[in-house]
Amino acid sequence: MKEQLKELVGYGGPDYWLYRGSKGYSMREGEITDDMIDAHLSSDQPLGMNIASAERKSRFLIFDIDDHGGRLDAAIMASRAGAIAGALHAQGTPFFAVRSGGGRGVHLWVVFEREFSSDQLINSGKRILETATQIVQNMWPDETFSVGTGGLFANGDVHEIEIFPKGQKDHYNVALPLSRKSHPLRVDGVDDHGIARLIDGDEITIELAKGQKRGPKGKGESAEVIDYDAAFDAFIQRYDVESYDDWGTAALCLIAAFERKDGPRSDWARERWTEWSKTGSAYQRGDEEKWFKTGAAQFSPITFWLYAKASGYDGGTPYNKTDSRKLTALSFLDDVRLLRDEVGVGYAQIGERDFVPVRSTAFKHHVTLGLFNDKGLTPDDNTLKAVINYADALASQTDREPVWLRFGQAGASRYLFLADDHCQVVEIDAAGWRVVDDPPVVFRRGDCLPMPIPQKGVLSEFTDFLNVDSEEMPFLLAWMVTAIYFPGQACPIALLDGPAGSGKSSALRTIIETIDPKVGAQAGEPKSEDDLFAAAYNAGTVSGDNFSSIAKISDPLCRLSTGGGIRKRKLYTDFESVSMTAKRPILIAGIDPTFYAADLSERIVRIRLHRPEEYINDMQFESMLKEKQARFTGAVLDLVVLCINEADQIDYSGSRFATFCRVGEIVASRLGFDPGWFIERMAEKGAEEMADLEHSDSVFEFLTRQIASSGVDARRWEANSKQLWESMQEQLELKHLNVPRDDVPRTPKGMGSRVERAIPMLKQHGVTVKRGPRRTFIFEWDDVAQASVDAVLELLSQKQAF
Repeated sequence: MKEQLKELVGYGGPDYWLYRGSKGYSMREGEITDDMIDAHLSSDQPLGMNIASAERKSRFLIFDIDDHGGRLDAAIMASRAGAIAGALHAQGTPFFAVRSGGGRGVHLWVVFEREFSSDQLINSGKRILETATQIVQNMWPDETFSVGTGGLFANGDVHEIEIFPKGQKDHYNVALPLSRKSHPLRVDGVDDHGIARLIDGDEITIELAKGQKRGPKGKGESAEVIDYDAAFDAFIQRYDVESYDDWGTAALCLIAAFERKDGPRSDWARERWTEWSKTGSAYQRGDEEKWFKTGAAQFSPITFWLYAKASGYDGGTPYNKTDSRKLTALSFLDDVRLLRDEVGVGYAQIGERDFVPVRSTAFKHHVTLGLFNDKGLTPDDNTLKAVINYADALASQTDREPVWLRFGQAGASRYLFLADDHCQVVEIDAAGWRVVDDPPVVFRRGDCLPMPIPQKGVLSEFTDFLNVDSEEMPFLLAWMVTAIYFPGQACPIALLDGPAGSGKSSALRTIIETIDPKVGAQAGEPKSEDDLFAAAYNAGTVSGDNFSSIAKISDPLCRLSTGGGIRKRKLYTDFESVSMTAKRPILIAGIDPTFYAADLSERIVRIRLHRPEEYINDMQFESMLKEKQARFTGAVLDLVVLCINEADQIDYSGSRFATFCRVGEIVASRLGFDPGWFIERMAEKGAEEMADLEHSDSVFEFLTRQIASSGVDARRWEANSKQLWESMQEQLELKHLNVPRDDVPRTPKGMGSRVERAIPMLKQHGVTVKRGPRRTFIFEWDDVAQASVDAVLELLSQKQAF
């Protein structure tokens, strides 16, 4: 070994370094003697040699492959070092390999016949690492080599390799091999992936390498010759020049590959496309100008090259392996339909009639499997993030269109999404209903559960299954039909009411399973507006069971019922928000004994249930519901067909729920009720709901007593919130007002809010309320209103004392 080290030292520059352990190396002037080499080989005094002869020139190129943490398996070290050794072998560059002095790393030495500048040598080393990256990615697609001092796996899957010569002026210190734990390695063949097998050897052999004749390879340049014309000839084979769609698609793909009008080969691409266009019989003079009028291209820049290679092109491409991998991942989106909904959320089609949000786990899984199955790539998190971000950006450029949940509409037809494994859709129109393969609407799944294909059913089978009185059934059916007939529009809140044991929970389950089975159909009351937002955003209907109170979510329930939508801040962002403007049919089972605002009361249709004559156990109920579900749905769809044919013929617009009332008229007529019965009964229900609300509102009762005590001649009364609150407190102390304490405002500010909520009820009795100067309330009434207020007080006096 001594002679080889003497030869190696002879190719270096003057001076040397003495190794001082943890203190590093210290430079000495002079030459390395035989005695010093002996001390080095025995590890008594390891040496460092200067590999620069003069003027920053050297005959050495050395790769230091290290495991600084000392945690890597020896096989990992050998395989990654073997990739660099394989790159040197592939280029025919002789080298020798040694274990590093610390025993954990590998050093690969290349000794040239003549000197080169340090910059030339470093650039040569970088090209070797580029080749090594291509080799290692045959086994581990995400790994790359770069120049640095971090060692293997320095940053994720990035390997940082230290390349020498490096240093200052004309001194480049490198540890002389074969001291301490350093020993020779040899190449025992190269595997099919290009990785050299490095095993322990007996000695080092110094074979001088010749310098490369060509300069550094340009960024992105392929080792193979790029034949653009041959690539175009192969690419264009996949398109039919006589097909207008193919003709335009080919242009879009070329534009994406060659940077539209200002790219370096854009003119060439346009000229070749124009020549091809003229070979079609449908070509007309001036058609080539449409190149400049095409829309945004969804294709990845590499798609042209992928298509060309798939059609037989075997030349090079303008991209290196790393760039090709990234662009190939993005090209996965070429065949994915992307769109955005009316509030700007991006969606992707992942199957027949199956659409999911771009930023969803479902789409991430689709991309992961697609890249592996279609492109042969195993994507890392960065690649997945890049594809998803790119998909979202592409979706943001599309026209907005409705994305429906369970119920949809296009023209005069309605659609029901079954949310099964095949994403089947039922079309409902004036002629009937049927499963269709290509509906003109887009659905997302959300929390929707699969429902069976509807079957022809008899309406009486459904009505007999529920404990709903005959006069209440039209309102329940009208709510169900309106959800399908009038999707995403105003619909009253259906409140299932009845004594204990009347089957409210079972009724809710039956109704939802019939038209919108979903996750959490019988959930409890939402604790916040965010919870309500989540329920509404992910299902065609909102439902809940055993609500103790809906007062806390009164306002958002109103907005969901008749409009206004919901908006909330998007998680992990400071300024972005998530919006939902669609309305939702709402179904609630359970008695709500607490006060809620008049606005909400006006939106409620209460449906009363009775106790059944006999009960069935849960197992029987589940079995019967499962057996009848498809027929129940079919019977409801028959009513929707009837409404499509007849609802527009009913002249009624006297309510915010005019469509619901027209649907109810048709349903009631089908059940045998006289024309006009439903609208008249709907008004009565509203009056009953308002009366119940009046009887439970302590502030309304206080205000009516104050108006009544003012006398017939007063006709006007003015007070601010503080004065009203103090007066109500005085009435309570004198026991002139008998109301529950927990329904009394605690502060003047609270009093002001409660007066505002009582204004609609006062208006029902002819009392108008205005705001005066200094935020006062001005109450005004006439003789008729006074009589109405007296009647209210008479009813209030008959209620049970608290």
